[in-house]
Amino acid sequence: MEANPEGLDGDKLQQLCDAGMTRLSLGVQSFDASLRRTLGRSVHDEALRRACGAVAECGLSNWNLDLIFGIPGQTWRQAEGDVLRAVAAGPAHISLYDLTYTPSYAARVARRLGPGAQARAQAFAERRYAKVVALLEQEGYRRYEVSNFARPGYECRHNMAYWRGWDYLGVGAAAVSTVGGLRWGNVSTAEEYVARWARYTAKRQREDKATWGSPSASTSALFSSSPASSAAPSLSPSAGTVERLTRHEHLFERAMLGLRTAEGVSREEVEIVLDNDRLRQLLAAGLVVERCGKLTLSAGGLNVSNAVLSAILVSPAAE
Repeated sequence: MEANPEGLDGDKLQQLCDAGMTRLSLGVQSFDASLRRTLGRSVHDEALRRACGAVAECGLSNWNLDLIFGIPGQTWRQAEGDVLRAVAAGPAHISLYDLTYTPSYAARVARRLGPGAQARAQAFAERRYAKVVALLEQEGYRRYEVSNFARPGYECRHNMAYWRGWDYLGVGAAAVSTVGGLRWGNVSTAEEYVARWARYTAKRQREDKATWGSPSASTSALFSSSPASSAAPSLSPSAGTVERLTRHEHLFERAMLGLRTAEGVSREEVEIVLDNDRLRQLLAAGLVVERCGKLTLSAGGLNVSNAVLSAILVSPAAE
């Protein structure tokens, strides 16, 4: 379950736990109010304290705290403070993401902090990321993927399935699912998501009522392939976008995501999407390592992962 601090309190969290929730991801982003404003987050410090306190009180041990690193204007003291406060909150898992700049957000940063703010923030992140990683590892969090750190036994199973290229289902607004090479994303707003499921549920109820009310209806008919019993669409009623992945696209994603993990990816499995000349160069440079037929990025390679992956992967468009 993913939640924002401002939408979480003790009663709601207890209800979620009683309903069977086994893992929570809390989107803190930063404990510094000025940095949250830069991110466009209006959540107050009190909401952060309340949410983290609620998790501690309910006894949920398997939870993640999200942080963003390299926020425009961020200093080392602020970055270190975010990490130490995150550790003090007691999560079993911490995700530390680089800030992603959309065109609109980049423009907003330039207006607020000046045209060089983005470049300065990205340079800061490149210089200091290794230091943040070392700080988390000193506190007992193992880096098992570029942006993810966990105490032993608390690696995120959903993430691991995604990185391994397994099928998965996403539930809720904007969630993404991939099954059998078909990928769909749910509509982005909670209102539209709820409305679509309400319409679908009402339709099924009408169809079920009509089926039960028919004089010739039988139990077997309810579970046959007749229109009335197969009224569900081929995809979720909340699907907003749909795409079919080609084999090359699937293997490209498998390599791109698998290389970012400590587990790595089978070289044989993803051979067709690798630029072997570049790969040999990066193996020699120590940015990529190969163990027992599996490729992964070294500690140094993880810190420049985007550049390394861009160099060795052959994108589907380049086929």
